[in-house]
Amino acid sequence: MKKLILLLLVVPVVSFGQKDYYVSAKGGLNVREAPSEKAKKLVTLIYGQKVTIESETGEKLTINDVDKKTGTTKVIEGEWVEVSSGEKIKGYVFDGFLKGVLSGTDFYTLTIQGKSKIYDYDSYQIITTYNSDLTGYEDAMGEEIKIFSKVDESIEFVIRGENDFVGLIQGFMITQDGGMNEPGDNTFYIYDLQKQKNVFASSCRGYEIVKSKIIFYKVVQETKIGFVKPICSEEFEKEYSMYPGNGYVEKFIYDITNQQLERTGIFECEYFQ
Repeated sequence: MKKLILLLLVVPVVSFGQKDYYVSAKGGLNVREAPSEKAKKLVTLIYGQKVTIESETGEKLTINDVDKKTGTTKVIEGEWVEVSSGEKIKGYVFDGFLKGVLSGTDFYTLTIQGKSKIYDYDSYQIITTYNSDLTGYEDAMGEEIKIFSKVDESIEFVIRGENDFVGLIQGFMITQDGGMNEPGDNTFYIYDLQKQKNVFASSCRGYEIVKSKIIFYKVVQETKIGFVKPICSEEFEKEYSMYPGNGYVEKFIYDITNQQLERTGIFECEYFQ
């Protein structure tokens, strides 16, 4: 147990799916005592109110949502989830009226259609389907990603391969290697949706998205120009100095909107298992 704790202390922070959710229903969203439309209403959440999803129930629900201005009907599929908001609000809501956002990326509304997920952004619609569902092979990794522009009808293309969709930032799409688990094997990709092409990719030991920038860490050799050997903690030296797998990583910052890469010259000690 001691070894595991020390290992976690020296591995860079990885953010692969932390989400906040907000109420997207203009008229608010009812919180109920149980996952059912007939259950007692506890409170109504207001539009834009932030909630935390505590658990999923698996109880599916389909709602015909009528736009009062246009009269058009939209079918929204989802499920009941247990949520909390602040210290006093806790209960069940229909997640079809929750807007999710991966930390650092643009807001979207998520709906499910068959085996596909539909991410609705202000300017784009992204439809993803697991390759395992498309091919019938359970071990097929990644997703088929379809991109549609709501502004320019000429932008409509598909990305196939072993990538998983991550999110959008101001017209740039982020994907990552599908099914990746080992920190040393992580790779993320940036696509310019207007130009319909990949503009950046990098392997990394972990990354996080902060204000339109991706902060990531790459393995660096002591012989690399500009390398400044960091001072490792006493715990690291004591636990890992005898192993051939210890080494160093450098912090990089990629500015997505400006498409610029910054090498920070900040190095950290890490054990490569």
